[in-house]
Amino acid sequence: MLTTNQGRTNLVPASLAILCLVLFCARAALVMYTTCYPSPTIKIAWQKTEPIDLKSHHVLGKPRFYFFSDSRTQFSKICCDVFESALFNNRELVHKIQSEFSPMKVVRDNQENTLALALCDKFDVSVFPSIVITLPNGQYVETTTWQSDRMLMAHLSDQKEMCLNAAAYAAMRNQDFPTACEAFSQYVDKGPDDVRARKMWDYLFFAVALLHEKRKVEAQEVLQKGLLAFNQRYPKQWPGPCFQYLMNTIDQGELMKKAKEGGGDVAGFTAAHYFIAEHELLGGNKAAAASEFVLAANGDSKSYCQNEFARAEMKAMGVKVDTKDSNDNAKE
Repeated sequence: MLTTNQGRTNLVPASLAILCLVLFCARAALVMYTTCYPSPTIKIAWQKTEPIDLKSHHVLGKPRFYFFSDSRTQFSKICCDVFESALFNNRELVHKIQSEFSPMKVVRDNQENTLALALCDKFDVSVFPSIVITLPNGQYVETTTWQSDRMLMAHLSDQKEMCLNAAAYAAMRNQDFPTACEAFSQYVDKGPDDVRARKMWDYLFFAVALLHEKRKVEAQEVLQKGLLAFNQRYPKQWPGPCFQYLMNTIDQGELMKKAKEGGGDVAGFTAAHYFIAEHELLGGNKAAAASEFVLAANGDSKSYCQNEFARAEMKAMGVKVDTKDSNDNAKE
């Protein structure tokens, strides 16, 4: 117990004084040690900034990590420098960025007609600093601004999964089914308990890509796995019948009937026509497939990816495609 001499309550207790002295000496020793043996500076080896090349089919690989900084005013430059030095002083974070991404630093200055300005405009970057994640060819995936190092670590882990999904969909649009199969195979197995409604469509498109590659047994396994997971959470709901149709357990008429029963909205009918078209195409009936792809492509291309996939199939078949509603996949 701390005590003081009677009548001398204004004095610092002896034990507290000793503790303060010990802490002072420890702090002084730490300062002297870090002065004599400074820790090595952690730096990201920024790669040469590359422009967007959406014509490239290189979508599966290290995603790009664009770090946007601003040097147009002294204040903005200081803010960006402080953020960069604080954020990238985490060895674990730096290692993750270097090993899993292609880091590129983009500095916005007062010069016009530069690559930095073009990238800022393309990705709608107006807040600095900002981080933009893209596929290896520059196709936009996600933007983030201020984050702590730990938050960014978690965010980048999520982005890796999103990049796999984006790569698979880009490959489907490019008619690159081997790449689509590889990307989907990595993505759908990320979590056995992940049965979100959105991911159910990924199982369906994965199966279509496998069927194009004549991997019928694997396609059936993917469909069975997807349907089982879907029925556990969304029994008898759409797009469950699409699984059954691709597994040949219901016919075309039954699929259209269930699409109508499921709400009869544009999404349901568009998906039904798309999967019917794929089934006909894979069966060798190109005329029937072409007419179904046309019906699938008439939906809202900004909302449903099956419209884009149908347009890609039509283009590959030499069928005229209405491109007035086509999307710019660099920044959707």
